[in-house]
Amino acid sequence: MRMSFGRMIYNVKKIIKQKSPPLEEMKELILCCSTDLRQKAEQCTDISSILHLIQNECSLTDIALLHSVVEEMNITEANEHIKAYKTELKGFCKSLSISLC
Repeated sequence: MRMSFGRMIYNVKKIIKQKSPPLEEMKELILCCSTDLRQKAEQCTDISSILHLIQNECSLTDIALLHSVVEEMNITEANEHIKAYKTELKGFCKSLSISLC
């Protein structure tokens, strides 16, 4: 799953960089989603640093912040990567004999 997560993050970040959404809008969205990230977001000076922050806030089972950014910034090309990852994750979780919380 770690490799699938890494590939999904890589592809989505690459698409977001190509679309180059306004940095201040991305920061504002992140602050609306998580006020705990205020100080870290304010330190971000470019798209790469804000994407690094988003990546650090995601986990194998929780990519909600990344998905929110993709949806709100209308980056439709990235949706296919997120959807494919979620499908793979769901199958992986079903194959485990324990439930993840």
